[in-house]
Amino acid sequence: MNDYRLALRKTKRLLLDWVNLPTPVADDWLDSMLETHPDVFRPLAHNRGELRKTIEMVRIFLQEAWKSTDMRRRDWCLFIARQKYSRALLGTLPASKSKTESLLASIGGEALRPFLNVTELVTMSAPPETAFDRAVSYAKRMSCCEGPKCEEPFFLRGAKRERYCAHCKREAALRRKKRYWDTKGKYNRKAKKKPGNSCAVRVRP
Repeated sequence: MNDYRLALRKTKRLLLDWVNLPTPVADDWLDSMLETHPDVFRPLAHNRGELRKTIEMVRIFLQEAWKSTDMRRRDWCLFIARQKYSRALLGTLPASKSKTESLLASIGGEALRPFLNVTELVTMSAPPETAFDRAVSYAKRMSCCEGPKCEEPFFLRGAKRERYCAHCKREAALRRKKRYWDTKGKYNRKAKKKPGNSCAVRVRP
């Protein structure tokens, strides 16, 4: 159970780190992603240029999915994001001749050989499931923080439709209380009673 919870935290963290990356992705951010999520990015680390391009392209589609209120558009953007990452990952996987030949035989044999190259054949076989594949299952919880100064506006909301991320929630509550006090609170506040007895003491003659 603990391992499962750890996996959930890991996939959530990957999604949030990725979608909130600054533009452009500087070298220190690239190193941070490699160090924090080695199982996702280490296979691509041999070519930093390709790694940077893949990370930036996936981030674009993640952000588009996050901002979209149309679920069909959101699903499409997430599909493209996964496709961009999967194609970059497949370029690092070994594609042996025997595997290529078996794939070719399974889809129709020699008649299709002129129309397909090795890369296209390999992409017909799904890549291994990664933390990124598991992370996109949180699509329904994607939300954008309404905090005016939020540095990481893309977050995953809870069961309720939260308007602010965890970092901005306290500041939003303080603003709401101040706004209430300025408009209604200070006028509705009851005056304090003056100190002393309010009732006269009756003295027997």
